[in-house]
Amino acid sequence: MSDTGVSGYIERADNQALAQPLALSRATLYLFPVEADVGRQQALCDRFLNRPSFGVCDYRAFLPRVVFCFARLGVARAQSEPDAERGFFSFTMAGVWVPAVSTRGARPVVFPYYTFVDESHALVTGREVWGFPMELASMEVPRDAAAAHVFRVAPVLLDRFGPRTLARAEQLFQITKVPGTSRALFGEVWEDTKAAIAGASNLLFGGPRIAVPDAGVLLDVAQSISSGLTFALLKQFRDAERPERACYQAGVEARAATQHFHRAGVLDGRFALNLKVADSHPMVEEMGLAAKSFDHLVGLFVDLDVVVESGVELWHAP
Repeated sequence: MSDTGVSGYIERADNQALAQPLALSRATLYLFPVEADVGRQQALCDRFLNRPSFGVCDYRAFLPRVVFCFARLGVARAQSEPDAERGFFSFTMAGVWVPAVSTRGARPVVFPYYTFVDESHALVTGREVWGFPMELASMEVPRDAAAAHVFRVAPVLLDRFGPRTLARAEQLFQITKVPGTSRALFGEVWEDTKAAIAGASNLLFGGPRIAVPDAGVLLDVAQSISSGLTFALLKQFRDAERPERACYQAGVEARAATQHFHRAGVLDGRFALNLKVADSHPMVEEMGLAAKSFDHLVGLFVDLDVVVESGVELWHAP
């Protein structure tokens, strides 16, 4: 993208859109695959990623599961001036991820359709820099995978759309360990990177390689996730004069590159998902979530340090 006509970012002392890249260390990530309809996932990819791109992007959903994720980030630190030496932040995160593949290069990506954080710098940076659809929520995320019993997310909801509906903070979803399913401290632990990648690939994708017939792609997911994850995003800002228009709209890919892997494993026991139906967050309808799978979830945890790198703008609206 040309810098012609683009002015420098005007900094403030209290600026909350931190200068990227963003290093996230002392991080624990929890992942829970939930059965979902591939066609519904594809409709989301088409609406938010493919159709706005004028044919530049082609992302295909391929997995009959989405991933409910939670993370506790002990240290979040900007890597560029003027924010690099100002301090660091700590926050928790949750979301629902749609696994997809870009047919432009046969690359696996993650479409984070829902993303929740509990800290304003994380929200503003995620939205304004890369285009993550972040919203504030109160959350309960375990500090230690060995004590992982309850995961909870409570954003501001609108139960039923209508002129008399008051938005209020309520629990949207909760994942809890099913009583009586504990067997040990962990189901399995991998401290070797290769073993962790193989185990995670089996749990999340059913194996290290996946054929995507509709896209004509054979994905080596184990190899692809070994160095990190690429997020596919729609970055947009509503126009100040015409609310039906975007004053800026672009397709962005942002890579979370693994810096240090510490350990990973399968959480002890089985887990159950309790999900509220709200007009503002119609997860079941949008993703075709299979309620029959809610009571038999398997959880994965990963302890690692990552850097969310500067994004790559694939297209922007004229």
